[in-house]
Amino acid sequence: MPSYKMSPDLSSRYRSRIDPYWGHVWSVPGQETGITWHDRKSMQILVDQNFIRLRSSERRWSVDEAYEKLVSSPRRKLYLQVIASVYMWRTLTQEQIGAIVGWSGLNATRMDPHSIMVPWSTGILQWGHPTDFSKQLRIVRPAYNVPSRFVESLTYRERLSVFGGQTAVLHGRMARHNVLNAEVSLRVAEHLSHLFPIVLGEGASFAKILLPESQQRTPSYSVGDAVWVRQDGLRVIVETGNKADSIIQKIKRWAPTLSHDARGGRSLYLLFVIPNQYQRVDWVKHAKEKISAGVFAELGSAGYDSRYLASRVGIIEWEEWFPRYHEINDDWFRVLKVWQLDKNHQWQLTAVADPYAVECDVDLSDAEKSIGYAQNLYGVPHFLRESPMDIGEDLLNLAQRSVNERLASIKANSGRDNSGRRPQRVNAQGG
Repeated sequence: MPSYKMSPDLSSRYRSRIDPYWGHVWSVPGQETGITWHDRKSMQILVDQNFIRLRSSERRWSVDEAYEKLVSSPRRKLYLQVIASVYMWRTLTQEQIGAIVGWSGLNATRMDPHSIMVPWSTGILQWGHPTDFSKQLRIVRPAYNVPSRFVESLTYRERLSVFGGQTAVLHGRMARHNVLNAEVSLRVAEHLSHLFPIVLGEGASFAKILLPESQQRTPSYSVGDAVWVRQDGLRVIVETGNKADSIIQKIKRWAPTLSHDARGGRSLYLLFVIPNQYQRVDWVKHAKEKISAGVFAELGSAGYDSRYLASRVGIIEWEEWFPRYHEINDDWFRVLKVWQLDKNHQWQLTAVADPYAVECDVDLSDAEKSIGYAQNLYGVPHFLRESPMDIGEDLLNLAQRSVNERLASIKANSGRDNSGRRPQRVNAQGG
């Protein structure tokens, strides 16, 4: 696998990764039972009971030894980038981690004994592999709780680069869902960085981060699977899924945020990327039919601008952009052509990359702030980052705002989301 740092050709990088869609990594989509996961704590219990033996790479370091390497090793920056990448994108293949951090030692057939196993040995990460896949593909996901010992070992600026000044919220760790979302986002970064200079994963795709600073008081708990920031500040919120009913619910969930955004800059666009593999039902056709049946009319009767909402929602099938293994439909993908309802309620192709087709009225300084903020995050692909340890004032202010909001939420005793369920929170601020 060639070194990403040395290769000037970004557009060919995806060919060195296993295609998670066409490579038939999962025989049944979303089948979590088909993945064998390994975490240090549970495996150590089995070892203590003499049920299993650890592999050499798994028993190489004790927890204390792993923490010592994490804190004092010359590879510390690499470890932090790996951890940040996994927490931002939720689940990644080793190759995808390699593409994000810019190191070729992370490939599909070899579990790197340092960059993955040191964080694994501390309990920060878990690793696994799809049992139905013939090749040794390794996938990595975060533990549900960040050990306080790790957070306390970070400087304040390192915490901002790893967690972005946010209190991370882990909803679900859907392996296939997250890996496909990361792959399409990486391809956007590698092919279209001149149009979309920043791509962010779920860990940085909350509504309060997506909206311009002047609009961030909108009451919304919406979170996307990813967000692609266009050069002029448009935030393309990416949702990966295929069931029509789920898509309808997500449109309704995002409607308040999109509607609020219409009054303050038209900075958001909601895009559904639908992987239709292994399905007997044409989910794209089904979704179009259900959307056309009146979801926007229903939202209009609830007081929303239905025509505007229809112009801010797009849908595309995975195979329309990527028709075969390691193949890209350039005519569609280079301008991100997607299906969108026009004013006559007919499905037409729209180029999301074209600022004339999908307008954005965000002030240029706000767009630059959004891009500048993201370039400080270790979870952003390394070739899109600029001096990630040089934290700007905007990121420091965002972190302080996040802390203030957290304190206000605790004081008001309202630590629940809109559904009434308490989300699983990971303290990334320390302690």
